[in-house]
Amino acid sequence: MIDLRYALRLLFKSPLFTIAIVLTSALGIGATTTIFSVVNAVLVRPLPFADPERLMQVAEKNDKLRLPAFSAPLVINPPNEMRLNHVLFVVGRLKPGVTRQAAQMEMDTIAARVGQEYPEVRDWGINLITFTDTFVSSQLRTALLMLLGAVGLVLLIVSANIANLLLARATARRPEIVVRAALGAGTGRLIRQLLIESLVLSTAGGILGIAAAFWAVRLLESSLPPNVLPVPNIGVDRTVLAFAVGVTCVTGLLFGFAPAWHAARTDVSTALRDAGRSSSGSSRAMVRRVLASGELALAAVLLVGATLLIRSLIQLQHVPLGFDPEGVISLQVSLPPTKYPMANDENSVAARSRVRPAGDPAPVIAAIRRHVHAMDPDVPIIRPMTEWVSGSAAQPRLNATILGVFAVVALLLAAIGTYGVLAYSVSLRTKEIGLRMALGAERGTVRRLVVREGMTAGLTGIAIGIAAAIAASRLIGALVFGVSVRDASTYLGVSILLAGVAFVSCVVPAIRASKVDPMPALRLD
Repeated sequence: MIDLRYALRLLFKSPLFTIAIVLTSALGIGATTTIFSVVNAVLVRPLPFADPERLMQVAEKNDKLRLPAFSAPLVINPPNEMRLNHVLFVVGRLKPGVTRQAAQMEMDTIAARVGQEYPEVRDWGINLITFTDTFVSSQLRTALLMLLGAVGLVLLIVSANIANLLLARATARRPEIVVRAALGAGTGRLIRQLLIESLVLSTAGGILGIAAAFWAVRLLESSLPPNVLPVPNIGVDRTVLAFAVGVTCVTGLLFGFAPAWHAARTDVSTALRDAGRSSSGSSRAMVRRVLASGELALAAVLLVGATLLIRSLIQLQHVPLGFDPEGVISLQVSLPPTKYPMANDENSVAARSRVRPAGDPAPVIAAIRRHVHAMDPDVPIIRPMTEWVSGSAAQPRLNATILGVFAVVALLLAAIGTYGVLAYSVSLRTKEIGLRMALGAERGTVRRLVVREGMTAGLTGIAIGIAAAIAASRLIGALVFGVSVRDASTYLGVSILLAGVAFVSCVVPAIRASKVDPMPALRLD
């Protein structure tokens, strides 16, 4: 409790510093919790059935036609159907003690026997698919896991930014830490104190981030296109809250480790002897540069992924459809069985038609809706064909949009991190820079020195990020259409963009360094 009270007192004494860290951590934790809410609703939360893992869809498959699982729900009259009418949607439950593999072997045996008896269906087999795989496509699963990984990278960038701030603050608090060590505070006590401070900051950010996640999930539910997710609602349940609490604790330990580690390595006699000297070349400065490089590397991975998905979406929207959807109306009439018990009868009313009016389709749509709504407002579905075409790309559009947002956030955080490291480095090296200028160094030389220091770290991070993106590119291969995951122009464009951002982040501290007045700087101790 003593360490906790001390941590709170220190943080309240630096409100701007505290607010900056709390808001930054809230951004990372809130975004991560929001995406995990979707993953939890689709992939983790059990289906609303008894023993859902034993429910199987009995689907047809045709290896020659490359149809691994083919079925379509439609009510039919079995005695009147041809054997080659492949439209059944059949669900079964495995018997107790029977595994899916054993049931699949039995289905293969049955399919082979039926194929021998009826040659016209010898190429058709039976495939048992779990209910989860029925409702959650492999593409959707890949997309959700990719987005969860992307938001995890954003969280790492957030942690690196906060670690840089805490390292800078630890440098300013070095005299305090040295005095505490000289008075008998052990390594464990110093580490515990600094980790408690970081956990207090992450807890505050976690509370704010979880509150933001509740709002973000509701916004996401209201803005998602219909039928993109196979669940009616997302929600924030106990699993999501437990995940958010875990992320909060891990984040606090993650960004608090670096300053705590340096505090543990503080040598009292050396620190007292070096008091007042520039620490620009110290291990702390090196760690800050490594963290800034890491932020740019992670941003490169996200930007490459987002660029590939955006280009894929553009390619998808320009695929020839074989017809012009502009001005076409799609009209579907299907009687709800809850209102019309005979709706499932083979003689029930069900119709779907496409109409291209001679003029503007809007008045035609309005007239049809008024006429049919007067009889029953729940019956028809009338939409322009362009909406149906646009809806077919809803999932790729959502993937590209969310990953694009993450990439922009990562880019901004990486730019802020690079600027912060260099700006703080310049403030620590004021005396050194003043001495250089007093000995005749030109202002341009000082600017080039600072820019070179920043760009060395920046270009190293970009190169590592591009290499990591190339290595991980196959993970999003299933989500990309019409674009190679190794597209050279994408990697080159991302590299140039990040290099430009890094350069701009270096220029401001470099200009500030070149304006140092040598005489006041030399008087600094």
